[in-house]
Formats: sequence, C-alpha cells, structure tokens
Amino acid sequence: MLKKLKVLLIVIASILIAIMLALGIYFLFPWNGEFFSNATKEFAIPGLDSNFTPQGFSEINDNTFLISGYMSDGSASRLYVVNSDSGDNHYVTLLDNGADFTGHVGGVQCYGNTGWVVSVTDEGGYCYRFNINDILNANSGSKIDIIDKFATNNGADFVFEHEGLLWVGEFYRDGNYVTDATHHIQTRSGETNPAVVFAYDIDESKAYGIDSVIPVRALSIRGLCQGIDITNEGKFVMSTSYSIPDSNIYYYENVLSEANHSNITINGSVVPLWLLDEESLISTTNAPSMSEEVVVKGDKVYILFESACKKYRLVNRKKLTDVYSLPISSLEK
Repeated sequence: MLKKLKVLLIVIASILIAIMLALGIYFLFPWNGEFFSNATKEFAIPGLDSNFTPQGFSEINDNTFLISGYMSDGSASRLYVVNSDSGDNHYVTLLDNGADFTGHVGGVQCYGNTGWVVSVTDEGGYCYRFNINDILNANSGSKIDIIDKFATNNGADFVFEHEGLLWVGEFYRDGNYVTDATHHIQTRSGETNPAVVFAYDIDESKAYGIDSVIPVRALSIRGLCQGIDITNEGKFVMSTSYSIPDSNIYYYENVLSEANHSNITINGSVVPLWLLDEESLISTTNAPSMSEEVVVKGDKVYILFESACKKYRLVNRKKLTDVYSLPISSLEK
C-alpha cells in the first residue's frame, strides 16, 4: 500500500513539475524577439481598467486617434478619443435609434468629419456612420447618435480608408466564423482565400457617407484578418490573429497598380477584384497574440492589441497595454 502511494505521489509530482515547466516556458520565454527588436511603444491603450475590449483603430489627425471596442459585460460599446502625445482620452457610446449600441465594433475609420464603425448582426454586416466633431467635442461618457447605416455585403469586421475609398473587410475562421461560399476564391498561387474586402467611393454629402452601396472594387484575402491599411507606396499591411496563438503581420505588394485579377458579382453588379496571395506576399512578421486593427502613419505601422483587456489578460503571456509601431522598412525583407 505504501509503495503504491509513493508511486502515485511521484507521478503527481512529475505531472506538476511538467505543468510548471510548460507554464514557465509559455510565460517567461522571450517570445516574439524579432517583433520587439524593431517595435516601439507609441501610447497607452485606454479603457483597460474597465470591461473594454479594444478592436478598431483609426487616426483622426496628427496626434489624435480613435479606438473602438465592445464591453465584455454587454454594456454599450465605446469609442475612445486618445491624444498620443499627452495620453489624455475620453470616450463616448453610440445610440442606434435611441437604444444603446452594443455591437462588436470590430473596426473604426475616420475621414474628414465622418466616422464609421462596422459590426456584424444576425442579418449580416453593417457600416454605421457618425459625426467626428460630435465625438471630439463630447464630454466623456456622452451618447452620440448614429446617423445611418448600410449593409456591406460581407461580414463587416474591419474597415480602412485609402485615396477616397472606404474598404470594409470580413474575418474568416473555419468552424465558427464562416463567410459566404462565393467569397472563397482560388488564388494565382493555388490556395483558397476565404474572405473579401469591398471598397466604396466616399462622398460625405450623401447618405451613409458613400456614393453608392454597390462596391467599386474588391479584394480577396486570407482568413483570420483583423485589420488592413495601405502604405504611401500602395503596399498592404495586414494583421491576423485569433485567441492566444501568435499574431502575424503580412506585407503585400501594391496589387491595385495591376489590372484586376478577376471579378466578383455583388447584387447583380460585376465588381473588379484583386488578390492578396502568396504571389504578392513580400514578408511575414511574427507578433504577440491578439493584434487587432492597424494604422499606417508615415513610415510606420501602428498596431492595436487586445491582449491586456480584462477578458483575456489572464491567459496571455504578453499583455500589451500600449499601441506599438513597426517601421515599414522592417517589413521589406
């Protein structure tokens, strides 16, 4: 009996040692060395002392940014205005037909005096318009009305702007975040891209802040995409992540300078489509888990993370409380 007990204790001790060793490696090993050797802390992410979960990220002006996110307790989603120099910030919530807006707000974009957030509902993806000055001039905790919204023809998980086009993209993960079968497109290099991004001509004088709800361009992309932005040279920077595995920052050629690679039909309209695939990929950079939207600013790409929010901080080895930047030159491998 004593011998069996001794063996059992040895087995339990061995298991505990193995678990402690694995946890030590997971939390203490200097992961993501390439990223941190090139990265710079830019400014603190607001709201991490609350139930705020950062998602969307956009530049308003030279030192002012907008960060969107949902609340893990189910309360109204927030938009934080952040001064990157002083760290000062305030937040507002949105009202949709008089009711608190609690959408996922996976992406946010500013252009002129117009702002948009994107979110997915049971009916599909939508892009919601609001007034930037309303947010800039509001007291913290104020409620701002959504002006209007339009269906985006896809999952509406992130959004970015380039040269007067508003691009709305979707997130795909096999099993739990699926996309329409017509959005699964075989690429030039043989893989299948399972998600699309649609571009709309911006016109702030019209409903929804766009010229038409029919997109004028489309982009075919890989799965797990959390955000995209475009450099001054027209190259694409893409953030991908899901849960606690490492993120990736993908860097692509300026495919829009080429003739369209294919077409896609949306509500009866033929839309030119370009491919971000292995043929156009320049480099891949490993990054800490839970990267979200990105903003290209000059010769840097700024990256938002959700790893330090209350919802996820216990399971992440790198709890990034700041927006980090990488020089674009570090992606030119």
